[in-house]
Amino acid sequence: MPDNRYSRMYQSDGFTSEPEESFTHEASRGHTEESDSLEDEDSERPLLDRLMEEGPLNNRFQMVTAVVILTCTVTMAIETDYYPDCALWWWWNTVVLIYFCLELGVRMCHAKLHFFACGEGDKECFWNYFDFIIVVICIITQWVEPALSADGKNSGGLEILRIFRVFRILRTLRVLRIFRACTQLNNLAIGLLDSIGTVVWIALLMLMFMLIFAIVLTDVAGNQAKVATKPGDLFYDDKDDILMYWGSVTKSLVTLFQMLTLDDWTNISRQVYSQLPPMWFVFFLYVFLMGFAMLSLLTGVVAEHMTEVSTETKNEQKKDDDHDLMQFLDNEMVNLEAEILTPGAHGAAAAAAAAAA
Repeated sequence: MPDNRYSRMYQSDGFTSEPEESFTHEASRGHTEESDSLEDEDSERPLLDRLMEEGPLNNRFQMVTAVVILTCTVTMAIETDYYPDCALWWWWNTVVLIYFCLELGVRMCHAKLHFFACGEGDKECFWNYFDFIIVVICIITQWVEPALSADGKNSGGLEILRIFRVFRILRTLRVLRIFRACTQLNNLAIGLLDSIGTVVWIALLMLMFMLIFAIVLTDVAGNQAKVATKPGDLFYDDKDDILMYWGSVTKSLVTLFQMLTLDDWTNISRQVYSQLPPMWFVFFLYVFLMGFAMLSLLTGVVAEHMTEVSTETKNEQKKDDDHDLMQFLDNEMVNLEAEILTPGAHGAAAAAAAAAA
């Protein structure tokens, strides 16, 4: 009996669990309706906005562009080797160019004036200008050039046509657009460009060492071969080869660069140290210092810059994800506070539950 009395008291005061469950159900239903309305609003948004936003649709758009670029590259190679004057290639290149124009137009319509506006640290601006220039060049070589060639009577048009033919080879630069479509290739390209400064200094250091070795080997081998006039003189038997490889400082630099790639360096050096045995140490020092140490340093510098670019890209992606998460949580908290602070929301839910009971 006491239990029933307390139960009736709690029911009269509105503290039973049923109103609480009803309120929870009403809140969850309201949240579901809100989510459905947001999805409906998103589906009603223009396709252009949804296409250029980060998401599955944007990723598919980028992948389609990458596939078109790769296919176009393969067909350009086939066109160069087989039947370059075939009319089918013109139609294929026209279809590809139309897709590139549409893709560029979609991006320009979405970005509007910001498409050509370069901000500080804006890496997309470079690719925007690059894509625009490549598409313009393709339009000139694909559509303008045939129109000028059809008008053969116009000498001025023929002069312009000769200039445009120089730009035809620039169509191959469309291959570089794959770097924008693929994030990993883009990171590799950025890392390589960022390491150019250090690579130039390493190349200058290598050139200084090569110049020192070239002077020594030209003086020891080349000049000795020049004065060899009779059998028994130093380098007389291999005079022609010695002069070809070590006859001057310029020739010695070319030979040392060949040895830097480890191309037939043993046969080239054997002609010298076979008659001057102490020179084997010079060649050993050069191969060890330049062929191993310097090239390893060069590889390490490029790899370090690419690692830094990859790390920065991951940090930027993580920062964007954290920003999106915080924005989502803020919106959810605002919606939750609005539901809680709505006048009569809890009372209405409780009254509805009591009426049902």
